Amino acid sequence: MENKENQESTECKEKKPQDKMTTSTIDKASFEKAYQEAIFSRKQESFNNFQSWEAKRKLLAQNHKNITNNMMTRIEKKLEWIDAGIDSVIKFFRDRIAQEESYVKIMTQGLPQLGKAFSHETHPEIFGNIAKAMTACDEYHKKQSQNSATMAKFISSNILDNLIISSEKEYRKKLDKIRDPVIDAKKKVTAVGQEIAKVSQKYNKLYEELQKKGKATDKEKDLFKKELECVIVGQEELKVIKAFAKSSMEFLNEVVKYLIVRLANIQKALTLYFQKCAEIYGKNASNIDGVIKIFGSFKSDSDIEQYFAVQNTFSQEEIQYFIERSGKSEIGYGEVYHVLVNLSTVKPPEQRPLLLKEWKAHRETGGLLKSWKPAYVMVTADANVLVVEKNAEGDFENIDLTLKMQRIKIQKNDERRDRSIVDLAEISPGLILNSKKSVTLKFDNEDMAEEFLHYVYNYFNSSILSNAQIQK
Repeated sequence: MENKENQESTECKEKKPQDKMTTSTIDKASFEKAYQEAIFSRKQESFNNFQSWEAKRKLLAQNHKNITNNMMTRIEKKLEWIDAGIDSVIKFFRDRIAQEESYVKIMTQGLPQLGKAFSHETHPEIFGNIAKAMTACDEYHKKQSQNSATMAKFISSNILDNLIISSEKEYRKKLDKIRDPVIDAKKKVTAVGQEIAKVSQKYNKLYEELQKKGKATDKEKDLFKKELECVIVGQEELKVIKAFAKSSMEFLNEVVKYLIVRLANIQKALTLYFQKCAEIYGKNASNIDGVIKIFGSFKSDSDIEQYFAVQNTFSQEEIQYFIERSGKSEIGYGEVYHVLVNLSTVKPPEQRPLLLKEWKAHRETGGLLKSWKPAYVMVTADANVLVVEKNAEGDFENIDLTLKMQRIKIQKNDERRDRSIVDLAEISPGLILNSKKSVTLKFDNEDMAEEFLHYVYNYFNSSILSNAQIQK
């Protein structure tokens, strides 16, 4: 009886370690499941936040891009209309040259000389008066042909060559020069738009894979990193659209200046032409003075400025957009410039569920001449360390480096006097040789460096992760 009780007691004691192991395994499995569910929930929240942000950013980008494109289209159409008018003036003068030269040719080559018609060789006194009249007629037409030759030469040299054509050639060169930055800026807008499509497709595809699996994605794929890449390219699109608008506004400003000069040259050319007509044919001929007075009355600057005024260059819907964005009831080009060129980037979502921790630091760059570049060190929910650049405005610019937490080696160099500096390396096993990515970070102070080290150390000692490698 006693032996039986002892046997049962021994069996109970033998079962206890197994029971504990089973309980520990269940607890670990439950913890892993809860962890994965929490990460999955964070990714859903982050995806929804980002989609909301991207919709606002995309609408802003599309509005500004459309307005600038429309503005450039209308400017080009206005230029075509003015070009057509100036081309008509040039054609008029060329036709007048041809007309005058044709008259000279007829008068000097093809027209019969009337003076010889009634000039009697043996009795010149008989038809003397009519012969004189005929000779006077020849002299009159000779004088007219000389006037035509003078007019043709004046139009060709003084009006076309020295005034209109020369200024038009110079205008074309300047127009091409100021148009090139607009073309380049528009190409960049197109290129960034294509890049956005690519990164957005990758981001959405990764999230769709996550949805299908119903759990956290493979550690090789980081949803926050993809999201950050979308943010960076999205912010870049706003910047290039801003540059596109700036170059377009500068183009418009220069075009107005050039067109005022062009129209003033046309005004001057026609005034000179009629003044020459008055000099050759007389002021009383066909009220030339009245015509000259009309050409002197119009102002090329006011006409061009009115032609390109805001209300004549933008639609009512676009003007209303400027009113809403600027807060001004009356819109001039100052307000248009402020809205289009001072376009501010859309700050990323403040709620970032997939960013577990972030530190401000500097990254060591350069070869022999080392320097420190501002950076942010981020730990993501997919267990990666990202080293990210930000610009002076605080916008993300580039993901410099991605290190996988499970492959990180951290070595705090004891030879360094500055304890705020940390050396990081990721060792990736290969078929023959291992590959290595490394970075040296300088935190704002030693406490931040210690906090980062402590954070990574705790990661490797967590109950759901293993195979950690840390060197102190």
